[in-house]
Amino acid sequence: MKRPLIRKSLRRFAIALGVVAVAVLLLVLWLVSIHKLCSEDGEQHWCVVRKSIFEHVMRNQRMAVHATDAEGHSVEMITRIVARPGDTVEINDGFVYVNGNVIDEPSKAKCSFVISQHASFKLLHQLERIADGQTLSACDTIRFQLDEINPEWKRFLRAPELRNIPDRRLYPYSDIVQWNAYHMGPFRLPSKGDTIVMNSRNYVVYKPVIERYEGVTIEKGMTHVIENDYYWSMSDDRDVCFDSRFFGPIADDDILGIVELKL
Repeated sequence: MKRPLIRKSLRRFAIALGVVAVAVLLLVLWLVSIHKLCSEDGEQHWCVVRKSIFEHVMRNQRMAVHATDAEGHSVEMITRIVARPGDTVEINDGFVYVNGNVIDEPSKAKCSFVISQHASFKLLHQLERIADGQTLSACDTIRFQLDEINPEWKRFLRAPELRNIPDRRLYPYSDIVQWNAYHMGPFRLPSKGDTIVMNSRNYVVYKPVIERYEGVTIEKGMTHVIENDYYWSMSDDRDVCFDSRFFGPIADDDILGIVELKL
């Protein structure tokens, strides 16, 4: 009598264990996926990506994202999230500020400035002196590690002759705010539930991202309640990589997850 009962119990246990195993496998398959991502070395890599549904996306975290620029070009890529919903972002002289504080840059982060064709001989001579004797001329590119820049460099990099003109390729794709790759903002990243009144500046800054992600036609003077949380990304190699300077804020639905492994 006992043997059939034991056999029956073992069968039930095996079935229950199988159900649990299948459930765990389905959960893993749902949480983990494989994507071909563009990395900062310009190459594409197959990567294992884990959805971050059980944790907040943190500042300075490298994530897999889906990004689309103003012309509709889209890419899945690895990038660094530097600001979260509700944060105020500003780029000044190539340095990124979040809520008024310059962020800690990775040691490999690089930036550069293009010298204006109207640069004076005196300015070029001064730049050569602090660039370890490097011979410079108009339209040359000064490339430097962000963590190595000294106060003297900072002072000269603020000169109008070193600033690019407004770049319509970059977010928000308008000359009105006069933003470029090294000078943007400040502006606040929208957070779900925010109410934004479309005055002259807000109309220019927020219209592209709201129309892209929320499917609403934005007009001056209207009021809009934000439906998504938005994040800002910056690449470590600023001159060769695609980041939020080009495609703007990233909606939470376009964050694919945490890159766990490159295959």
